[in-house]
Amino acid sequence: MKLKKLTIFLFICLFTIVVNGKSQEKDFEKEFEEKYQAWKEYISQPEIMLDSDSTTRIECKEFSALRNLRIDSIPFMIEKMKEDKVAYHYLGDPVSHILKLKIESIYIKEETKFIYPDYPEVKDNEHIIIYWWTKGYKKTDSLFKKYYTLYVQSRNISIFLSQKSTRYYYFKIRDLGIQVIPLIIETAKKGDDDLLKLLPYLTNNNISKEKLSETKSREEKVKYCEEWWEENKEDWTIPFGD
Repeated sequence: MKLKKLTIFLFICLFTIVVNGKSQEKDFEKEFEEKYQAWKEYISQPEIMLDSDSTTRIECKEFSALRNLRIDSIPFMIEKMKEDKVAYHYLGDPVSHILKLKIESIYIKEETKFIYPDYPEVKDNEHIIIYWWTKGYKKTDSLFKKYYTLYVQSRNISIFLSQKSTRYYYFKIRDLGIQVIPLIIETAKKGDDDLLKLLPYLTNNNISKEKLSETKSREEKVKYCEEWWEENKEDWTIPFGD
């Protein structure tokens, strides 16, 4: 009898978790749709539609509201980009902003196309952000290892000429976005806390720049960042849906 009651209790708990999860998902979708439609209405005004300066479509409070959405809204943005031409051209910016993701691109004038050094496999007709979301993010771990190795090598060469490349690799790591937060913390736990100073930027200062500056020992800095991640990783883990 006790086993039966326990089984029923666990089933109810699991059912509640699933229902709450679905409800939250609907809330994120609704919030995104409301903000997206508000922006679409704004850019549908004749004076905006006829303006040849495209910045009028993005330098507005409606577009800023899209950029300030939570990570959980991104799957709905990506789906909208796949089905809506306007979204395809504009929503890559809010997605990148939320993820703190900056993908290096090079424009080939002769071929009138962009190439992406970290993602050379991207096809001409593929949107880089949609590609990253569906496939490219899987390279983040290997790209982090690559640029961290180069960063350390460059940092350890104590000559002026190495400073430029050290800075370059530092920003290459930063621009991999919030997906590298736990990788940076793991690196610090192994003894190199140099990259912890990237975390205030990647977490919108939820990991406080001031607190990191005030904390003197490496152990205390690592503990602070690790505890923050354990408490908040559910909100900062990207919902790829694999």
